[in-house]
Amino acid sequence: MLGNVSTVALDHGRLWLVPPDDQVKTLTDFGEVAAIYGWNYDGSKLLFGRGLYETRGEFAKATELWVYDAHSEEAYRLVDSRQIWSASWSPVDDRVAYCEYGETPTLFVISLDGKVQHKHADFFPDFAWSPDGTAIAVPYSGPEMHEFDTNFTVLGIWWLEKDELQLLNDAIREDHSYPIWTIDGNHVIFHRSFGPGSAEGEDGLYIADITTSKMSLYPNDPEYAASGLMRSPKGDFFLYQLGYDIYVIDYGKEPILIGKGSKPVWLPDGKNVLYNDERGQIQIVKLNFPVKNQVIGGNFSAITIHLQPDIYFKMGGSK
Repeated sequence: MLGNVSTVALDHGRLWLVPPDDQVKTLTDFGEVAAIYGWNYDGSKLLFGRGLYETRGEFAKATELWVYDAHSEEAYRLVDSRQIWSASWSPVDDRVAYCEYGETPTLFVISLDGKVQHKHADFFPDFAWSPDGTAIAVPYSGPEMHEFDTNFTVLGIWWLEKDELQLLNDAIREDHSYPIWTIDGNHVIFHRSFGPGSAEGEDGLYIADITTSKMSLYPNDPEYAASGLMRSPKGDFFLYQLGYDIYVIDYGKEPILIGKGSKPVWLPDGKNVLYNDERGQIQIVKLNFPVKNQVIGGNFSAITIHLQPDIYFKMGGSK
């Protein structure tokens, strides 16, 4: 049904691999896996969180950061910390970005030997790599944006080579979250809401122009309560869930209801969607949208442990 696609799943604290021949194998046997963060750009390594640890932060749970190497068939700890909130591979190489809980949430970019290449405080865990790996879209929350138990955020672009942060507006009483890049790397889609004392506006899904910093409501914006926003890895159309309704929306067109259920994900071909229906059965819906040939990064936000998908896909039948 899935064609030449391997699937990795998290079940009872273990990672399982289902290759195209359906010969299921276990990747880890220590039973402490808390989250899958996905395959690297060439499908040779899998990033995951081991263990589950309490924090005093807004997101409550943290984990250790580990890598499974498909060639050696061994797993090893990448970061010696039990405060990882979220993590994501670069779409073009083996750099890893992760957000760590501390006095302030901090985003790190590291190489596979664990060496820190970039570091910036006051970034929240729902970040996204640009398609070419040169920048990361981040919700920034500076000291002036903390009010009692509330941390407001504003969307920023962290340009890695120059270590520069480009804030897309000067709001200090708004919430900007779950950024996703368009294929061309020139725009970011994100959730925006307006807090007390901020400029008046309509909560919802916005699109920001990176060059001009102009923000506008996304055409045919879904309700703000929509969750699981994810761009196709090969197209500028989006998947999201509203309650138990699962929709796909193409830019400037009406949303299409494709089913009822939960945990929708794109298959690697960028035009098939898999989800669990209301009976718990797996359903696959094929969409007739034009797609690009290459896999393109920046299609989803790094998100916290409790929002991570339970399954990830990669092309091919390799280990």
